Amino acid sequence: MQNLRDKIKKFFSPKGKNGSFFKRNFRIIAASILLVVLVAVLVYSVAVDSGRLRKMGKIEAGKANIENFEFDKEFIKDKKLNKKIKNLMNKYFEGYATADIDEMKEVATPVSEDEGNYIKFITSDYESFDNIKVYVKNGLTEGSYFVSVYYGLKFKNVDATVPGLEFFYLETDNKGKLYINNLYSSYNFSKNENAMDKTIYDLISKYEKQDDVAALRKDTETAYNKALAKDKDLAIAVTKIKDKIKEWSKKTEAAEEKVAKERAEKEKAKKEKAAKEKAEKEKAKKEKADKEKDKKKTEEKKSSEKKDDKSTEKKTENKQSDTVKVKGTGILVRDRAGTEGSQLVGSVDAGEYKKLGQEGDYILIQFTDDRGAHTGYINKQFVEN
Repeated sequence: MQNLRDKIKKFFSPKGKNGSFFKRNFRIIAASILLVVLVAVLVYSVAVDSGRLRKMGKIEAGKANIENFEFDKEFIKDKKLNKKIKNLMNKYFEGYATADIDEMKEVATPVSEDEGNYIKFITSDYESFDNIKVYVKNGLTEGSYFVSVYYGLKFKNVDATVPGLEFFYLETDNKGKLYINNLYSSYNFSKNENAMDKTIYDLISKYEKQDDVAALRKDTETAYNKALAKDKDLAIAVTKIKDKIKEWSKKTEAAEEKVAKERAEKEKAKKEKAAKEKAEKEKAKKEKADKEKDKKKTEEKKSSEKKDDKSTEKKTENKQSDTVKVKGTGILVRDRAGTEGSQLVGSVDAGEYKKLGQEGDYILIQFTDDRGAHTGYINKQFVEN
């Protein structure tokens, strides 16, 4: 079997209108549940690039272990189950064809606002999805399923239908209701609006490599090519869809650029504000430090001046206390402080004498007379204050 990657590469070659168009518009085509099987092939080839999505933070760590998981060897043949899934798909595609997003949400979740707007835009020429067939394999957990859906898309005013193939991942909620987990829609695979579970993501990539799934894609691709070659009106309808895809691509790209620009401007303003606030804080911190420094210098200067003043006062005081002025004449000087047991050593008249110390009411002075220098005590009552 020819390698799928080689087929895609061949299809992307510039030969032919279809090839060049899909090459230019792959991203938007992959986002849609479009009519052609080739779109599904491209969507699935994108799905295996999990590294890109992981870098974007769009894949969350899976909780289940898939090392021992084995896919069903063939599609499930349980008629009751297949009918139940087909009824669910009928409801989904009825809503899709008529752009009834509310009806789609009854069986699929989440359907984003962006995806809803895309469906409303792209389906104006859709009439219905006919001849729906489901191909089912059991999923990772009980009540979950890998489902490939074959359909024929009917355009308004065109008799023929164009074959298409789309993948869905189904799960069962806690009330036993089966629903489409739209996280794994081709639209979200391309747009990466919502995070996908890594375990399920990896399993979908492996599912697409199963031989019977690959054969189903090939058969649908062959039917698609024959349908376009056979019906001119159908080919024209497909061309119109291509033009719509181009238009949507331009609109969304412009919108995304605007959002990106606004986000960049907000981020720039945020950084500038943060830088300004930081500069202001640093300035205020520096001013506060300078004030505290100046305050400390002032206090140190005052303290130094106060010390100098005290030192001067002390010197003056010491100088003043080094001498005493005696008043009166014939003041008796004794060899001891007090009158009891003391001997007279002389007498002094009014004048200034050197003070040597003090004991109680008696001050020790130094004086001289005709006999020489002497020391002795005089009562402080004879000293001027």
